[in-house]
Amino acid sequence: MSVNLAPGHLDQASLVENVCRALESSGLAANRLVLEITESQIMRAPDAAVVTLRGLRELGAGVAIDDFGTGYSSLSHLQYLPVDELKIDRSLVSFLDDGDRDSSSVSTMITLARSLKLDVVAEELNGNSSMNASPR
Repeated sequence: MSVNLAPGHLDQASLVENVCRALESSGLAANRLVLEITESQIMRAPDAAVVTLRGLRELGAGVAIDDFGTGYSSLSHLQYLPVDELKIDRSLVSFLDDGDRDSSSVSTMITLARSLKLDVVAEELNGNSSMNASPR
């Protein structure tokens, strides 16, 4: 199950505790949960985000960077962010048929994700997954 975190949730000191309580009350196994956090939310305060993301992963939940390619993350941040998956923003995928430059950008993102041993998902305009590429 994937859940999008709303803007501001990442800033809450009680986020990990709240997720833990929600898992306990729902009976959902933590490894069945993927929390999606936009790239821009993470990049607002990347050092603080790392602490929270580590806590979520220690619970056993997965973490995905949503809307990847629209924010301002750097490669150095991606190397140490405790995440499991990159979700390439649908605005980048929608232009794949428009030429080599667009397809090269998405291809590069997929290669980057694989080299960091991350799963990668590209979304269609309607929000459905159009491509899943696992590094394994």
